[in-house]
Amino acid sequence: MNDLRHIGKEQALFIAHKLRDELIFNMAKLEGNSLTFAETQTVIQGISVAGRPINDLNQVINIRDGWDELINQIKTDTFKVDKENFVLMNKIVG
Repeated sequence: MNDLRHIGKEQALFIAHKLRDELIFNMAKLEGNSLTFAETQTVIQGISVAGRPINDLNQVINIRDGWDELINQIKTDTFKVDKENFVLMNKIVG
């Protein structure tokens, strides 16, 4: 467990990018989203999935945008754990 605390920013960003689609899928599933993993990946890439609830599609897009914002803040050293950032993330995802 100690090794995880010392992987560094670049390695953490690599892992976040690698797991991004799976994390988005799992977060959406926890909220009751009906999309499959493949459909979720399609939506993440900006392609709509016919015949699926618009709320499920929008939810995946919002979660994706939240992850993208978080990753960007980490890349640019602007990430802060504070009320302002919490409100921003909640606004993006919600």
